[in-house]
Amino acid sequence: MLITVTGTTPVAARPRRRVLWFQTLGEAAAAYDMPLVVTPPDLAAAGLPDGVTGWAWERSGTWRRARMAHVAQPVVYDAMYLKDLQRHRMAYRRLRETLDRSRLVAFNPVLPAKDQVYRVILADDSVRTALPPTRFHPSPEELLDLSEVWGAVWWKPVYGSGGRNMLFIRPLSRRRWYVTGERFFGQMIHRDVDREQLLALLAYSQRRRPYMAQGHIPLWRTEDGRHLDLRVTVQCNACGVWEVLAVTARRGPPGAMVTNYHAGGRVESLTHPTAVQLSRLASACIDEAVLDRARAQALQVARVLQRAYPALGVLGVDVGGSPDEEWCYVYDLNSRPGRDILTDDELAGFARGVAGFAHYLRHEMPRRCR
Repeated sequence: MLITVTGTTPVAARPRRRVLWFQTLGEAAAAYDMPLVVTPPDLAAAGLPDGVTGWAWERSGTWRRARMAHVAQPVVYDAMYLKDLQRHRMAYRRLRETLDRSRLVAFNPVLPAKDQVYRVILADDSVRTALPPTRFHPSPEELLDLSEVWGAVWWKPVYGSGGRNMLFIRPLSRRRWYVTGERFFGQMIHRDVDREQLLALLAYSQRRRPYMAQGHIPLWRTEDGRHLDLRVTVQCNACGVWEVLAVTARRGPPGAMVTNYHAGGRVESLTHPTAVQLSRLASACIDEAVLDRARAQALQVARVLQRAYPALGVLGVDVGGSPDEEWCYVYDLNSRPGRDILTDDELAGFARGVAGFAHYLRHEMPRRCR
């Protein structure tokens, strides 16, 4: 049985793509002879490990409210996204405690803080050079020194996504810096500051979050000057092998430093790029060879991280590069990559991949992943 834990029930799904997601997941699970039950975290925590209450997928293509007193060989897919986690914080905590105690097979974990994940990457020779220069938990004074050494620096919270609460810092002179942060604790910052002002800004952010620093890698740019990067979404399939689900170009808003979709960016699928798309991307120095490097890098990073986090089955890898370098850099990772940037075909492939990896776990890794 595949138990999918999410904050949205399939019968309440209204947007067309959400209906498509649940329907494809049900059909794919049935193809692997795995009954599918979709349940919110409070019902999952109350019933597991013995039983579960939720909405069961019927082969007729409908959903039925069901209470199952006994579940055989359950595999739990954690499909709780950010809004779900915020809305069901306490119930989700109880669910994680239940899963840990019962040692049920469960996958798609929330990854630890960025500094922990990046340490795993830096410890592996095969992917160490994929990261930009990185320093964990520097003091504000150390960050100013790093901005001089690296030329420009990103001040990143170790928890967070969507470009929130980050600062880009570039020295203008020995005593002045340019600082920009488009989603910095509810503010938009674009200004020149002196040393005392910058130290105060960094100290303020550090009081609210733990931070890390990464050297700035100039991103590719579109013809009209927008920043451009690639989100490579990879999945572990029914054979336990990582494969590329989608490659998505993300273009930032005019003048923005970040490319995130929910920060106003635009997306375009490059999973199967056309000649017209490649011609348009030529001005940014992105061609098939660059896309191949991004795919290969994302797959290698996923394999390394899965050795540290065996329950990892899907990963969004944000890849950037400069026009003057034949290299790609991984500068962010997400174990809950957004489905809203995927095409309908990619979304359906995502659902089939979830069912396939659940099938793999059920047969190949019993009671191993938590």
